Amino acid sequence: MRLIHSHLTPWEPTQTILPPNWRHLLNELEQETRGLPRSPQAYALNVRYELVAVGDLLHTWGLPWPVVGAGYLLSYEDTLLQKQEITNLVEIQEHKREALHYLRCIEDDDLFTLLHPPYKDPGALLIALAVYTAALKKHAQQKRQGQRYRPEEYAQIENVGRTILHISKRLGMWYLKRQTEDLIETICNTERFVEDEQEYWRILKKDTARLDEIQQMLSRFYTQTTGDEIYIDWVPCGIAGLKRRQQDAYTTATTQKSQLTGTDLVTFDIAVPAVKDCYAAFGVLSQLMWGVLRPR
Repeated sequence: MRLIHSHLTPWEPTQTILPPNWRHLLNELEQETRGLPRSPQAYALNVRYELVAVGDLLHTWGLPWPVVGAGYLLSYEDTLLQKQEITNLVEIQEHKREALHYLRCIEDDDLFTLLHPPYKDPGALLIALAVYTAALKKHAQQKRQGQRYRPEEYAQIENVGRTILHISKRLGMWYLKRQTEDLIETICNTERFVEDEQEYWRILKKDTARLDEIQQMLSRFYTQTTGDEIYIDWVPCGIAGLKRRQQDAYTTATTQKSQLTGTDLVTFDIAVPAVKDCYAAFGVLSQLMWGVLRPR
């Protein structure tokens, strides 16, 4: 972590503690239902729900246990779950029902429901996002392994992917938005994505020292100016946006690729002790932005 004499750290969600023997219960449920026909509701983008992946993702997002549990148990019948000793089962079942509703809204491209808070069950909406994120990851893995897709399958993936992008932006989930863009590009434009990925990391590797220098300069300037703490770190953006950045950087005098630098491919995450300090940080750091971040 590139940090200068600061006790501040980036915020990270506190993960819910899972009930004892939870993994054992999941294994038992998987064994009990193995070989049984699956409901059409157990699939997203024509792949079976990756329930462990869905639950694990919700867990890393720091969501309450009933939401996380509903993700792990989404495709299991309520009659089967009622035979188990599951903490907060009633709440889990409620989240499951609402999550299936949001999954249908995503499939039907019902943007009015998906993009207009307040949501009846925000946790259920996040379960639906996790389900489709896991499905996109599965397709991206299969595409990298050489699986072929029909044009209508690409169209479905792109359509659902755009809906996920709209929701993630509406919720301010920018990491998910960038990840989704990369997954869609991996599936639908694999060769171009691989080329962009290589170029992307080549530029970042070349400019890592420069980005560290900028981070430290901003940190020092803020502390010297205000005497207060600040946390600054640079974070790589998504690879799929490389073409947009190349177009923004294009001039008639140079080639597109030679124009890009590491500062085009990252964002700077900044944390200060209190909300009121955000305005001070914006004012202080804005004084340096042009002089520091302009290409040399």
